[in-house]
Amino acid sequence: LTGQLYVQVFPNGVGADAEYLTLSFGAPSCGCTDDSLAPDGTYAACNYNDGATYDDGSCTYSEDPIRNCDGECYNDFNGDGICDEEDVFGCMDASLNPIGGFNACNYSPDVTVDDGSCEYVDAVPCFEYNEETGGYDPVMIVAFDCDGNIFPEFDANGNGVPDGCEAVGCTDPAAANYDDEANVDDGSCLYGGCMYADACNFDPEATIDDESCDFSCLTTGCSDEAAINYDQYADGSGDDSCLYIGCQDDTALNYDASANYPGECVYLEPCPGDFTGDGEVDVNDLLDFFQLWGNVCPWVIEYNDAQEEAEEEEPEVLSSVVGECSLFANGPNATWTHVITLTTPNDANSGAAQTLSINVTALPEGGANYRVAKTVANGNWFNGNAQPLSLGENTITVNAVSFNRSVKIQFNSGDIEFDALSVNGDAQECE
Repeated sequence: LTGQLYVQVFPNGVGADAEYLTLSFGAPSCGCTDDSLAPDGTYAACNYNDGATYDDGSCTYSEDPIRNCDGECYNDFNGDGICDEEDVFGCMDASLNPIGGFNACNYSPDVTVDDGSCEYVDAVPCFEYNEETGGYDPVMIVAFDCDGNIFPEFDANGNGVPDGCEAVGCTDPAAANYDDEANVDDGSCLYGGCMYADACNFDPEATIDDESCDFSCLTTGCSDEAAINYDQYADGSGDDSCLYIGCQDDTALNYDASANYPGECVYLEPCPGDFTGDGEVDVNDLLDFFQLWGNVCPWVIEYNDAQEEAEEEEPEVLSSVVGECSLFANGPNATWTHVITLTTPNDANSGAAQTLSINVTALPEGGANYRVAKTVANGNWFNGNAQPLSLGENTITVNAVSFNRSVKIQFNSGDIEFDALSVNGDAQECE
C-alpha cells in the first residue's frame, strides 16, 4: 500500500500560523545512505544513494586514501595529475650538453616538481680571439661536464685545458720555479740541490746548483795548520799531502829541508875579487885574474843571446792585488768588499756554466774567502756559502741553467795577490 497523506496543522490553535505537510507512505527504499564527504567535497561512499531510506550496508569506498572513487587526487596544487602526497621535488632540467650528458648535475627523472635546485658546472674565465680587433677578449665559458670531462670543441690540442685558458709554466710546487698560476706544465721545472758528485749531500735529482754542497764528510787531506793547504775538515789521514813553503836550494842561507813547495831563497852577497871562492881576496885571486886576462868566454856570449831571446819571448805576467785591479768592483757590504761579474742577463750565454780561474800568489794574514752570488729563475738573488781561497790556482764553476741570469764572485778582502785571472777561459788583465 502506498499513498500520500496531506495534513494541516494549527500551532497553538492559531489559524494564521497553519502549516501544510505532505507525508508519503509505502514500501522502504534500500541502498547506501552514507552521505559523509571526502576531502574534495564529494561523497566518500562511491555508491551513495540519496533516495535510499534504509542503509543496507552496501556502501563502497575508494581503496586509495589520496584519491576519490574516480581515481582523481584529493590534493593536486599544480594540476599535473600527480597527487601532492606523491610529488618529488628536485631538478627537472633534462637538457643535454655537447657530449650527451645532462647540463644539470643533479637532474633526476624521478622528480615531478622542479624546485629550482638545479646545479651546473661553473663557467671559467678564458680569452677568445676577436677577428675584428685581432686581439683576445675575456670570456666566461663552460668547458667541462659534471664529471670533469672537457668538451672537445674547447680542447683542440687535447691537453685537458680549455683553449684560451692555458697558462704554461712549472706546475710542481716542489720546484724552485713553481708557478701557482700555471695550469700546463712546460717542462721548465728546476730543482735546487747540490750537483757536485763528491759532496756529502750530492742530489742526483737537482737541476740547479743552490750552493748548498757540504764537504764536511770528506776527511782526507792535510790537517797541519802550518801547511799552506790546511783543511779544517781533514782527519790527518792525508797529511802526506801537506805542502810547506820554503827555500829548497841547499846553497841558500835559508835552506829548509822540510820544504816541499818552492819559496824565496836568500843568498850571500858575492865577495868582489874573490875568484878562488875561499872568502878572501889575496894573491891567488890576482894570479887567476892575470891568467884569464883578455879571454872572452863562449858561454857568456851564448848566455847573453839566450837571455835576450827569452826576454823577447817572455809573456807579460799579470801581477796585481784584488783591491787595485779594475776587474773588481766594490762589494755589497763590509764583509764582501770586492766583486767580479762573470755574466749578466743581457748576455746570450748567461745560462751556460760560468768559470772563474784565479792564480793566487799571496793571501792576507788569516786567509781570504769567496762566495757565489747569482740570480735564480724568479729573478731573486741567491748567495752561496763562504769558501776559502788557497795559494795557487783556484777554479770556481757555477753550473749551467735554462734561464738568463747574473753570476758574480764576491771576495772578503782586497789584499789577495794574483798573477793570472781568466773568465770562461779568456785571460783578463787589470788596467
